[in-house]
Amino acid sequence: VKTGNMIFVAGQLAHASKPNADGSFDFYMGDFEEQFRATLENIKAVLANYGATMDDVVFLQNFVVPKTRSGKKAGNYNPIAAKLISEYFPNGLHAMTFAEVQGLYGDDQLVESNAIAVVRK
Repeated sequence: VKTGNMIFVAGQLAHASKPNADGSFDFYMGDFEEQFRATLENIKAVLANYGATMDDVVFLQNFVVPKTRSGKKAGNYNPIAAKLISEYFPNGLHAMTFAEVQGLYGDDQLVESNAIAVVRK
């Protein structure tokens, strides 16, 4: 087994990957697909900062809120998640978990994701 550098990407929400001039971030509180795509884009951006790609991800962990405090619903997120996972991880070489939880950051946040990547040298 080859060893490599590990990159831990935690707490990725549906927000812009770059801050505004005042240091705040724009949040995307659309439907589940828009939010999950934003979390995956943020993971991709963090990995790129360290010279890694989505192909280096060995574990992806996702927390989904079936219903937010304000009543917004993720709906049947399985087909949408499967579509986006296929798009962002076409080689499908990682372990993955989806867990339903009650309450994430923000009243309308539907998904939060963590990733572990290993960059082999």
